[in-house]
Amino acid sequence: MSHHISTKPFYLLTGARNKWGIIYSANEVGTEIMGGEDLTISEYDTEEELAGAVDLAMEQEGWYWRCDNRIPYPLNPNEWSYEECSETQDDPS
Repeated sequence: MSHHISTKPFYLLTGARNKWGIIYSANEVGTEIMGGEDLTISEYDTEEELAGAVDLAMEQEGWYWRCDNRIPYPLNPNEWSYEECSETQDDPS
């Protein structure tokens, strides 16, 4: 069993057996992440860095920034509103 305890706030990306093949999240100090011995975690200091890595994994630029794909606030330390995001993305102008 592999585990990691966060010593600073960060964003993480790891492989997963799901329809996307990845899991990404924001992590708070003291959070423990546990998984199998083969668990590999990539850490990013900013949401922009994470977004670039997620877009690369999904093979689609801008995928992370879509309202349904972005880490929600308050787990995400960057405050944003799903409702406002949805209104902006649905606006054809």
